[in-house]
Amino acid sequence: MNFNNYLIVSDLDGTLFNRRQTVPERSVRAIEYFKSNGGIFTVATGRDIRFIDKRFPFIKTLVNAPIVTSNGSQLSDVNSGMIYVDLFHSKELLNRVLVDLEPIYEDATIELYGKDKIYVVHPNEYIYRRFSLLSDYVVYLDSVVIPDDDILRVAIIDHNAERIGSISRAVGKATANDDVELVFSESFIYEILPHGATKGNAVNELRSILGRDKILICAGDWNNDLSQLAIADIPVCPSNANESVRSFCKYTLCDCDEGIIADIVQSIENGLFDI
Repeated sequence: MNFNNYLIVSDLDGTLFNRRQTVPERSVRAIEYFKSNGGIFTVATGRDIRFIDKRFPFIKTLVNAPIVTSNGSQLSDVNSGMIYVDLFHSKELLNRVLVDLEPIYEDATIELYGKDKIYVVHPNEYIYRRFSLLSDYVVYLDSVVIPDDDILRVAIIDHNAERIGSISRAVGKATANDDVELVFSESFIYEILPHGATKGNAVNELRSILGRDKILICAGDWNNDLSQLAIADIPVCPSNANESVRSFCKYTLCDCDEGIIADIVQSIENGLFDI
């Protein structure tokens, strides 16, 4: 089948990735088949570009288009290095939301993703493990300091549901008059993103680059995926997606462990999607 008219954009964790953070072989074969017959495949993730470089370099071999990283703060070509979208926070906002509110983050980890380095406040063993392959990029801090760096996004991490809920409410109140994007990328990760930094906006820019005649299929499993699912011609999710995403998507396919991209490609080939 000719897939020239199709663009698939997939989230990573919980969607393209299985629970072991690898891509099911069934999906790998489907992606290669899809691309070899004219299709365009890429990813949109909350992860920083340096995670792709160091932890998941195989992503570069799977995609044949620019990728969205940092929940829409960046759109770049991981193979050529060309950057199409680069959005940053103002230092004034970071001081007001992080330094002035520092007491509310006492038990939380704060990650500031800069263009040069990743700055981590209140690291713990979970964080040290997560950044084990990125030691060249990471600066660990004992208290909130706004670095002299361009900050793409801020992630606040707390596995205590009550505390992360209180933090999200406090940040929401403090930024009520600001043009920022606030989103949970996991139940325990709350993110503060620059104005316009959403997966949906970045995918929309990608679509302009590649051609708006493409039929856009987006796949995701969590709330930070809703903006890209909203602009898709065909929004799909794995069966492990959270309830709000399953309610939104037109199609719920297999669990992420089973290879959702293979389900998508088969559904296109068999004419199972309404466009």
